[in-house]
This record gives sequence, structure tokens and C-alpha cells, in this order.
Amino acid sequence: MGKRKVLMVLKDYIKEDIEFDKKYHFELYNDKHKEKWINLLVKVDEFENHEAAESYFDNTFLNNEETYENMLFIMDNDDVVGTCSYWEGYHFKERRYRLHWMAVDPAHQGKRLAKVLLHKVIELYKNRGIDKPLYLSTSDKNLIAIIMYKSVGFKPLIQNEIDKDNWEYIDKEIEKIKKSR
Repeated sequence: MGKRKVLMVLKDYIKEDIEFDKKYHFELYNDKHKEKWINLLVKVDEFENHEAAESYFDNTFLNNEETYENMLFIMDNDDVVGTCSYWEGYHFKERRYRLHWMAVDPAHQGKRLAKVLLHKVIELYKNRGIDKPLYLSTSDKNLIAIIMYKSVGFKPLIQNEIDKDNWEYIDKEIEKIKKSR
């Protein structure tokens, strides 16, 4: 798993009010979040080590005004327990925005925080009035996340036979998950 990369596009947003523990709150990025973002993304295995995550952050987000508008955190007191952003992507041969770096600390998973965070980031994006639909890239290692993305209106993007084959595989794996519940 993890070899089948796919794209999804937000077609018809399905807004949902989700109850979650009010001990959590949201914050947009400020400079105090950098180290916490790095630590979280290393913790969830998005980066091999602290240095790789810091290098990525510095090259992508540091000193970019959009970081302060587009990167959202879910907090437990002063601890970052989840993050998600929308960021420029070029999968369509033009600058478009994609959902990026969705992560929730494993100690806080299973509390619907990812879905709450997803809705909050979609609302941030929609409030900017951007005319192109939000999209995301993911893979078959994120089957539970794909189920969540579909539940809010993201649809598979199929542009060629490889995409078709990848989505057929992913959909079969998702059916196995649903049957086992």
C-alpha cells in the first residue's frame, strides 16, 4: 500500500456540523507553531526526521504571507494536535489550491478532529472566494482518510487508465473496510 497516488476534487461540498470536545480550539498559523508543526508531521511519519521536516517547512512556508491565512491548527491548550492547510499545487498545469498536510496526533485520533479540521479548512478556502475547486492528492495508504474526503464531497479524479486502475483498487479496499465494520 502507498504506491497508488490519486487526486480528488471537491465537487459538491457537503457541510456538516460535527460535535467535538470543546477542550480543543483552532488557531491559524503564527510563528510559535513552526516547531510544533514539524514535530507533529514527524510523529505521524510524513517526514523521516526533524531536519527533513524543518527543511521542507523553511523552503515552502517560511516568510510566505499565505502561511498565516491558509494553515490551521487544532489545539489542546498550547499543544498542536492536528493540522491542515490549503496550499498551491500544480497538478493541473496551472496554480490551484489543494488540501495539504492533514495530520492528527495519534493520541487524539478517533475523536472526529480530522473531519472537524477538514470542514474548517474548506470553509477558510471558500471564504477566500477562489473560483477553482479545491483538490487533494492522496494514496492507498490513506484509505480511512479517503472515506472521510468522499463524505464531504471530494470525488475521484480519473484522467487516464492508471487513475482508473488505482481508483478501482482503492474502492475495492474501501469496500473491505466497510464490510469489516
